[in-house]
Amino acid sequence: MTGKDRLLRAVRTNRVVVALRTVRLEVKRQNVALLAGSFAYHALVSLLPLLFLLFVVTGFLLDEPMAVFVVESVERYLTPGQTLLVADVVTDDQNRVRASLLSVVVLLWSTLKVFRQLDAAFSAVYGTTADTSVGDQIRDGAVALFAVAFAVLVFYGAEMAYDGFGGVPLVGYARTLSVSLGAAVAFLPLYRLFPDVEMGVFEAVPGALLAGVGWALLQRLFVAYLSLTGEYRTYGVFGGFLLLALWLYLAGLLLLGGAVVNAVLGGRIGSSAE
Repeated sequence: MTGKDRLLRAVRTNRVVVALRTVRLEVKRQNVALLAGSFAYHALVSLLPLLFLLFVVTGFLLDEPMAVFVVESVERYLTPGQTLLVADVVTDDQNRVRASLLSVVVLLWSTLKVFRQLDAAFSAVYGTTADTSVGDQIRDGAVALFAVAFAVLVFYGAEMAYDGFGGVPLVGYARTLSVSLGAAVAFLPLYRLFPDVEMGVFEAVPGALLAGVGWALLQRLFVAYLSLTGEYRTYGVFGGFLLLALWLYLAGLLLLGGAVVNAVLGGRIGSSAE
């Protein structure tokens, strides 16, 4: 290796170190942890009416024996009072209609809050103002819904596709790689639109890759944790909600961390933006 090659290598290494240090400082300065906590809270709240809607749909589509089977399947995770509530929702026609209408309203409201919170968090990272027009909110909400839904489909699709190859070497790595790339592609539109700045596709790629790889590893970590500690019912419903809240918080942290990475590498925040 010549002296010129060593110099170029040192310059590249220094750039990487400076970029990582800037990302760390910006994560603290932008209070990304607090933004991720707010995202996790609103996402967790939006899951509750979604769960009720699933019970309502179950009651409409299934006959009474199957509805009873659903109630018996979930009662081990619920308190007696919660089990009676689920049974009423699934089996009683009048209660199903009331619960479905209420759940739809709450689900739409909480979902909009999640997307607005995420949009505001991206804007806070970039130092821009989030779009407040109805059209822009609908557009951003549709993009976020597609991105998250597609990422979830990628996770479950990969689990189903690779489920029969558990004994084949390197299958676990192939599954993690495919999930990472699929999630990164799903997140790419989100990283282009939410910052409310003009940017090219390639500028959004690093953050999307970070979020995609991070979500894939996070999924594998939680699956491994549950397999080692047993089913989450060991900790009851409260423990299950805590575990879900932790997952949502870490997922939000990765999403917003990707935004910080893109902003730093794009020279929009940090020392390069000054």
